[in-house]
Amino acid sequence: MKHFTNKLNSYDGQKYRWEGKPTHRQWTWVVYYDDINVLFNILIDKDIIHDDDINNYIINEYDLEKIKEEAEEKEDWDIIQEKVDNIRCHEMTQNEIETMIAHQTSNAYYQEFIDIEEERKEDEDD
Repeated sequence: MKHFTNKLNSYDGQKYRWEGKPTHRQWTWVVYYDDINVLFNILIDKDIIHDDDINNYIINEYDLEKIKEEAEEKEDWDIIQEKVDNIRCHEMTQNEIETMIAHQTSNAYYQEFIDIEEERKEDEDD
């Protein structure tokens, strides 16, 4: 069985690398990034993680069930979407966004977040 690597962007001195593999492990997606939001946007754009899954994660993690119920009652989905977007774009730290991505395992069940500089230091020490 041949293994394929699909680089979703090119390396240009970025500090971090993300690698994701589906359960069959026949391919690996690779993304280089300095800011976790770059990684997030590439994964959304390439359909590796999904908006609905992200929304559900934020709703559960930030106790937004009551706001979701209110949106459902009023059939006004903008109520919950605005709150979810505000949290994701303004309130979450880089580490929280990384954790959120790591929980999105539908298309990339196995994930690694790699500090490229640390990896190089380890290689030099070996």
